[in-house]
Amino acid sequence: MLILINGGSFSTTSEFLTQVHTRGGATFIGQGSGGAYFGCTSGNQMTLTLPNTKGRLVVPLLNYLLSTQAAHEADRGMCRTIQSNAALRTISKDTIPSRNWRSI
Repeated sequence: MLILINGGSFSTTSEFLTQVHTRGGATFIGQGSGGAYFGCTSGNQMTLTLPNTKGRLVVPLLNYLLSTQAAHEADRGMCRTIQSNAALRTISKDTIPSRNWRSI
């Protein structure tokens, strides 16, 4: 299975990527994903305004973690297996000649 990813791949897409990676059998082409590998803090959030500086701080109120035992860096999303531009040229020329792939 070939999966195209980039920095715009986040949230639910990153959850999917984690599950596919954990189970194996996929080649990830492109750039690293934008979402976290082990979970997410999307959902409701609270904005705090600091009293002296009036600076604003956004605090997530929800955190969930995916059930995976895969070895992976905690502060990164899914990393690519193959770099994007060269891989897309190879796929379009050698594997799927009828497709017109755009360079990422």
